[in-house]
Amino acid sequence: MMVLEEVANRCKFPREALYDLQRLTWYVPEEGGVLRVGILPITVKGWGKMRRIEVKRAGTVVERDRSLAFVEAQRFVGHVKASFACRVVEANDLLSSEPHASQADPYGRGWIARVEPVEGDGPATLMGFEEVREELERTIRERGIVCFREVPEVTVAALGVECSMALMVLKDQIEQVPVGAVIQLVAEGDESSEMEVMRWSRITGHEVVEFFREGRIVHVLVRRKG
Repeated sequence: MMVLEEVANRCKFPREALYDLQRLTWYVPEEGGVLRVGILPITVKGWGKMRRIEVKRAGTVVERDRSLAFVEAQRFVGHVKASFACRVVEANDLLSSEPHASQADPYGRGWIARVEPVEGDGPATLMGFEEVREELERTIRERGIVCFREVPEVTVAALGVECSMALMVLKDQIEQVPVGAVIQLVAEGDESSEMEVMRWSRITGHEVVEFFREGRIVHVLVRRKG
């Protein structure tokens, strides 16, 4: 079992993993020189919720900086690129039906592939947890990233608006998404904000999935109910 350590804003990373922050990927060494690879959960902020992932088939040799997987998200279409030349040992078939697992549960069900180096320095080009920790924390805080247990379909940014007023905006926005969809609200608040959010939930019937406050900034994850 991997040991996860929180760096900031609920974003956790395995201490035993190796990292490529340029390509937004992690690698965990396994037996026989094989490494399990996935994408970092901080991609949610820039990419939005993952919609499709097509991983290279087992046996495929992928050159350094070539595509391990094609990804399509709400705000990004592109490739997860290999950090070194490798052969795909196993592709995670689950992602064809649940691509969002790559962000919501990256170190569990959402890994992308298992690979083995074929030449060169291989994983020696990657960095350890302590080497990247400071940069990860800086990125998370500067970009206002929060790693929730679920990935929102929509983010409503209401910065500069008090939480109580922002909830009125959320009420209008949530009616535009399907039942069961998850929306993230970002607003300003204080110690009373969580109580206001829960009261709003009881009145509207929509489910509060998660609540997180850091200083004056409040993040709320809400699921639309029918």
